[in-house]
Amino acid sequence: MPRIDETAYRQLKATPTERELYTPTLDERLLVQQHTTGKPALVAFLVLLKTFQHLRSQNVSSLLKNSLLSL
Repeated sequence: MPRIDETAYRQLKATPTERELYTPTLDERLLVQQHTTGKPALVAFLVLLKTFQHLRSQNVSSLLKNSLLSL
């Protein structure tokens, strides 16, 4: 079985550079605050959002917002 670094899958670096560390935008912070309660949930939501953005290299804020609002 091939190792993960031998595949086409994107992966997070063990030690990201300062440029690769993502800071949430105002829209993302508002989205997270509207849909979470408590700091643990807020942090978990942001980590998942930023990880997804990094691995997919796309902005999913509006996609998530629309999806969450339809619930």
